[in-house]
Amino acid sequence: MAGIGRVQLKRLHKYVERRNSLAKTYNDLIEDHSLPLIPQKVLREAKHDYQTYAVRTQSRKVRNKLVAELKKRGIGSTIGTYSLCELPLFKGDAPNSKIIFETTIALPMY
Repeated sequence: MAGIGRVQLKRLHKYVERRNSLAKTYNDLIEDHSLPLIPQKVLREAKHDYQTYAVRTQSRKVRNKLVAELKKRGIGSTIGTYSLCELPLFKGDAPNSKIIFETTIALPMY
């Protein structure tokens, strides 16, 4: 298994560059078409690996409608992030976490 990981590490830079290119395409499309989505903010001096491309919507209703529309078109998507405070083990009051959970969607990175 370590041998497989070593080979993949050699390709990591290529994978990250490809994901950054896809993220730029998403960002440009969101901006060019004035879509009601809030993309991730990445500092200019930072490098994001874009393991996922998560965007925020205006509400849970909008997010769910977008997920359904993408599904109809054969495009997979998922909830962008989960809120641990919703799990019994971590039950607590974390309103910002709940908002992010309810309004975020992860778009495909391929």
